[in-house]
Amino acid sequence: MRTFTTGATRSNIEGKLSYMRALSPAVLRRYVTYLAKHRKQADGQIRAFDNWKNGIPQDTYLDGLLRHTWDAWLIYQGHKPSDESYDLPDLLCAIIFNASGWLFELQVAEGGNRENPTIPVEPEKSRTCGECIYSNGTWTCHKGRPNATSDILVVTCPDFTLPKVLAKPRTCEECRRYGNMCGGVPDMPAGSCFAPKVPA
Repeated sequence: MRTFTTGATRSNIEGKLSYMRALSPAVLRRYVTYLAKHRKQADGQIRAFDNWKNGIPQDTYLDGLLRHTWDAWLIYQGHKPSDESYDLPDLLCAIIFNASGWLFELQVAEGGNRENPTIPVEPEKSRTCGECIYSNGTWTCHKGRPNATSDILVVTCPDFTLPKVLAKPRTCEECRRYGNMCGGVPDMPAGSCFAPKVPA
């Protein structure tokens, strides 16, 4: 724990990401300035800053990455680049663009979420009734997903494809194994509980 001279305290920073130390605002400003300079399209229209997020093929990023890296290498060795309108800082910005765009597409491919590629989208799948929790007359998804609804015989989840399965009767002993509750349904006679069956 860190204690400041004011008496305020904060947890230690070990193991936490530090964007302030990892990134340079001057470099980022130079990069965004490069993007601004190249917003004008061949048809004269101005593309949005985030137009690239709509999706560019990975091989296009690879082609640009290699081409601009080659030109940066030429300049470093004292030669003229293929496109003399680019200086070395511009080429480095172009390399960043293609590398970050490619990384973005990889994250989208992994997470399936173009709006927020760092948050994976869980594929729809069937869930058993035992993955939902009965409390105070309602069923709640064990993952905490809101608005899950059900009745005694059927459980449905708005976030997943959950089959409507008629559960079979259980004995009280079966229910006691899961929190000493009669399937979560109070005052249910032995052998007559039709709450969704919890897998053993």
